[in-house]
Amino acid sequence: MWVRLAAATGLGDIDEKSVIPELVKLLSHDNAQIREGAALALGAIDYSGEVPGLKESIDKKDIDPRIADYLLGKTDSMDDKDIQDLKRKLRVKSDMYARIVAVLAFGKIGKVNDKVVPDIEKALLDNEPIVRALAVVVLSRLEHRESLGFIKDLANDDDSIVRGVVALAMGKLGDSGTLAGLERLTKDKETSVRASAALGIGK
Repeated sequence: MWVRLAAATGLGDIDEKSVIPELVKLLSHDNAQIREGAALALGAIDYSGEVPGLKESIDKKDIDPRIADYLLGKTDSMDDKDIQDLKRKLRVKSDMYARIVAVLAFGKIGKVNDKVVPDIEKALLDNEPIVRALAVVVLSRLEHRESLGFIKDLANDDDSIVRGVVALAMGKLGDSGTLAGLERLTKDKETSVRASAALGIGK
């Protein structure tokens, strides 16, 4: 799990847009942990403009055009109706996939319209760990420090992936005041969380 999480974070740091079509495909993989890694990587990548290989993937029907539109469409052309549609998707409890897409789309919109940030913050309370983790990753990428209080509330989350991304976000968004919380996470029962906390302290 730690290797997958590190790979996802690395892809986000590299900002390599050519991997996006492959990551979108992996959102529907049979293995839940692979879906999680792909979602986290997509959340971390700051993509805009043309994506290499995307049109070919859509033409070959490897990627649902509707999903590609939500993830990669131009956010500056989204009107209130589009945003309301995403908000409805975020409330569809029966479709985790729709909620993942909504968080990713809101993360992209958040670069130009911070009014959607509260909607991402609501996803921190989602019943699915991957949606909570993705919301943390997206808020961290947006560098929305005002969300840090909500993020820190997940430091005791039942899911180790969530605790791990929380530690990384605390390191990125926080200051010396977050050190005590990060030090507590260095004593977590999961190796991946302890490693994330150490990286967070380094940041």
